[in-house]
Amino acid sequence: MDYRGITEILLKHGRTRATESFGGGNGEPSETGGLFGFDIFALCRLAAAAIPFVAGMIFSVSGKTETVLMIMAAVIAGYDVLIGAVTELIKKRSISENLLMSVASAAAFVIGEGHEGAAVMILFQTGDMFRQYAVRKAKASVAEFLRDSADEEENENSDKNRAGQKAESEKFIAGFARTYTPAVLLLSVALTFINTAVFQLGFSEGISRALVFLVVACPCALVISIPLAYFAGIGGASRIGILFKSSAAVDACAKAKLLVFDKSALLTADKLRVSSVKSETMDADMLLRIAAHTEAHSGHVMARAIKAAYDGPIFSDAVAGFREFPGAGVTVKMNGTDIFIGSRDFISDKTEEMPAEDAPERSVFMSAGGKYVGRITFAETVEEGAAEAIREISDAGCEYIAMVSADSSEPDGALALTLGADEYFLGCPPEEKAAKVREIKSRYEPAAGGIIFAGRGADDVLAIEEADIGIGFSGGLTNDAVRAADIVITGSDSAKIAKAVRLSKNTRRILLQNVFFVLGVKTAVLVLGAFGISPLWFAVLADTGVTVPAVLNSLRAFFVDTTGPETEE
Repeated sequence: MDYRGITEILLKHGRTRATESFGGGNGEPSETGGLFGFDIFALCRLAAAAIPFVAGMIFSVSGKTETVLMIMAAVIAGYDVLIGAVTELIKKRSISENLLMSVASAAAFVIGEGHEGAAVMILFQTGDMFRQYAVRKAKASVAEFLRDSADEEENENSDKNRAGQKAESEKFIAGFARTYTPAVLLLSVALTFINTAVFQLGFSEGISRALVFLVVACPCALVISIPLAYFAGIGGASRIGILFKSSAAVDACAKAKLLVFDKSALLTADKLRVSSVKSETMDADMLLRIAAHTEAHSGHVMARAIKAAYDGPIFSDAVAGFREFPGAGVTVKMNGTDIFIGSRDFISDKTEEMPAEDAPERSVFMSAGGKYVGRITFAETVEEGAAEAIREISDAGCEYIAMVSADSSEPDGALALTLGADEYFLGCPPEEKAAKVREIKSRYEPAAGGIIFAGRGADDVLAIEEADIGIGFSGGLTNDAVRAADIVITGSDSAKIAKAVRLSKNTRRILLQNVFFVLGVKTAVLVLGAFGISPLWFAVLADTGVTVPAVLNSLRAFFVDTTGPETEE
């Protein structure tokens, strides 16, 4: 299964979302070169800005000279921030963090705090340099793996529209930033008047406290860290053979508490076994031996089961004239006698003595010399580790697990309950599988949070599309389920379903950690600023300072452990 196209979307998604509105004055960070991974031009410019700033702070110079030195420092460090702010305001009619920082720096100079104004630009650009470094390293580590994984897969395009979906958290942050930033600017202006008119503070002090609010309220840390956490989580899942086609799939999987699976997805393996051999004319072992020789050159799943059940030597010189009729059966000559094995209709045409008895659905019949000699019946093999997979899914947070099957075999239903399923539904064609998903979802919603459906075949597509989250397997017989699915599991390992659930929950937990950390620090600084304790330079440091830890915490989603019992958020 190919996810080159999805990989490209994820890579583009990770690059643009991290910098589209709040990438700092330098725009998108350089992907290559630099000193120890840092941009050389940015380092040189900050060093140049530090010279007049330090000179103005430590040498005894006149007030005008100090102001000139601080203006030089601010311009050298942040000229592109000001240019970016004006460009965004005129061309895009948007207010970004660039404008907030420009206003904060200019206002500091207006009230005679030139050193604060210069510090705003220097600290902002320093923090932005570290922020870009952290983002670049995080994306590079994930992107490198994604490219390697894509190169190992065969080329087959899947549904890219679903791959571009964003999670509700990302949609909220994007819209929130567009309205929140102008609101912060207006509130800062209002706060200036409140400080001076209501609290009777001096004009300079009132503006200073409003500027602290302006700087600290910037949502940069959340705008960058939330998309990056999804990007890292999706990359981490790919590392273990689980492909989330979108960040929306991560969110939906994390919230889901119901799982419905097709029998082939968890319960049974992709192979059959001989369950019974019936003959009225010869010993069962002899019938199986003849059948194994007849099927010697066939690769059909039932032929493989017959040869595995016989498990004896095949004498190639004992048979001749092998012919295979796809979907019907095979024939050979054995010691001059015509042997036919196949479906009831196929054998009925070869013999006049076909019994009218009912036979299990998975059966083949045999005739020899024009006479019916017996039948072989098959059963599906239980997936190795099926019970453990169901238990792991339950431990990961799925509170209800059900099996659906197109077959009407009651033993399969009983086996599903024995292995840990809560309920089963038999004799379900594709439309009925989708209807069961709707029924179960309506029965448990809204407390359930969502429903997952896992299937392997073309008859599972409708149910996959009906569920909140569809899971397909690239090791299935067809790729129809893979194309329809939101999550693709490479191979046929059903144990990865639980890993997908755990990984999505852990990714979401990391997002919440970032939100609480960023808002907690900013709230504390806002309180200090309201009482005049936090200076403007400290507010800038707090704003950029929380972004780097949040970015690094987001990177944890790439390396998260998917083993062990799930804990509540």
